[in-house]
Amino acid sequence: MKSTTFDSKLISLIVLMGTILILGFIILLISRFQRGIIGIVLVIIAILFFVYWIKEFRKTISKSLNLPIQPIKKEFIFDLIEDKDITTIITDVPGPKTQIKVDIKDTSLHIVGGMNFKKEIDIGNNKEIINIKYINGTLTVKLKTLKI
Repeated sequence: MKSTTFDSKLISLIVLMGTILILGFIILLISRFQRGIIGIVLVIIAILFFVYWIKEFRKTISKSLNLPIQPIKKEFIFDLIEDKDITTIITDVPGPKTQIKVDIKDTSLHIVGGMNFKKEIDIGNNKEIINIKYINGTLTVKLKTLKI
């Protein structure tokens, strides 16, 4: 995992350095041979073409080395704190607050949030929700164990 990140950063650095060198050379040549407004227009066109081809080059390199183009999705992490009859679950959920829904179905706590966020947490039997807080992207759910 770390080597892929290192390879990706190294390739990005190499591409950036090459881009700066070649772009400087193009600007130097065009400004040397074409003076005035035509030279400026040609420099701008050369820069736009160069930026396009660098993006295409990066995509090709990423595909050939099997490097991820999109960032890897973050793992769903939550804290589960159990204390006698109270269980507290703390996790990050994308908002806004109006889209946050928490529900218990069978032995699972279902959490729905913004940006198509849907997760389930196994909480066991005989639990009921006693408190839900959502502050700055952090959801805190307190559950009470029912005595039967």
